This record gives sequence, C-alpha cells and structure tokens, in this order.
Amino acid sequence: MNINKQPDIKITQKKKKYFTTSKDYGMVFLGFVSILYLLNFTFGLIEFLPDALPFVGNLDEVVMTGLLLSVFKYFGIDLTQFFKRN
Repeated sequence: MNINKQPDIKITQKKKKYFTTSKDYGMVFLGFVSILYLLNFTFGLIEFLPDALPFVGNLDEVVMTGLLLSVFKYFGIDLTQFFKRN
C-alpha cells in the first residue's frame, strides 16, 4: 500500500452550542443555587441539616459540592481530574 495514494481523511466535529435547551438553563440554575448555598450568606440560618449534628451535619455541603462538580462537568470542565492518582 502506498501511503501517498491514500485519500485524505478529515474528521471535523462541530462544537455543541450552549444554551440551546432548557436543560442548559436548569444546570446553570442548579450551579448558582449550589454556589449560594456553599457561600452561606445566611450564616447558617437556612440549612437542610444543622452543622451541630455530629457526622451528619456536613452532608448537605457534600451534596451541594457534588452537585456543583457535576454542573461543571456537564459544561465540559472536569474538575474531578485533580482528585485522581497518577
């Protein structure tokens, strides 16, 4: 086989445009809600689980952090790669 006579193969991928579906807007809304919850502007007045409960008090922050990481991953920003071992 002569490599010079092979046809050129061009692979082009179109970038997926953001904010074309309502799911994109929903994910942005969930991201803002989780950021606001993690920033805790209410100083602990509005919480799903009080932080004073041992072992269980911080689970709501864990859930919101996981939600925020999944929103970032939905938009192509994979922050979980920093937690992998080499």
